[in-house]
Amino acid sequence: MGVICGDTSAFNIDMNTFENRFNQAVSDGITLENNYYQRGDSIYVIVEGDTWEKALENANKLGGTLATINDEEENDWLVDELWGNDKASSNLTDKGGAVWLGQKLNDTGNYVSVAGEEQLYNFWGPGEYTDGLSKGEEYTIFNLYEGNDSPGRDPGMVSTVANRQFNTPELIERGGTHIFYGLAEIKLNEINDVLD
Repeated sequence: MGVICGDTSAFNIDMNTFENRFNQAVSDGITLENNYYQRGDSIYVIVEGDTWEKALENANKLGGTLATINDEEENDWLVDELWGNDKASSNLTDKGGAVWLGQKLNDTGNYVSVAGEEQLYNFWGPGEYTDGLSKGEEYTIFNLYEGNDSPGRDPGMVSTVANRQFNTPELIERGGTHIFYGLAEIKLNEINDVLD
């Protein structure tokens, strides 16, 4: 079972270890695509996960956890990298236009980073935060679809979902519109890995 919160030093890995794990994950079919995205000391990979827990488990296999977005710049960078024609979002069609994030509703009624990060940035969709709290929606997702597909849900907006029980075998078989992937974030531990 993966780390749900707290110290994430165990998730800091070197680039060579990450590349070996990434190649294995691609071979095992647990990534959306044969691509990863690097920004500073973070690497992002879209991993399979028809439940939040499964996405977290697959993120852990890569040496990371589900992503926590820390600021508007990171949010915008992720949209630029992942959303649009011939980008990762185009592979999500009919498989859910959003990916799980590493924030979860805690016992005190706040969405917190499962990695224990203090600085969170959430570009909430209209009414999502209060709606999520009032309904006890436990998980957060990062939208990667255009507002035309779901008005008021633009790329990069964060939404909440109650649980993952809606991902039934029948829904998975037909594609559905629920969440089937998570955004893994892997932290590199060597400055040389960041500069390479």
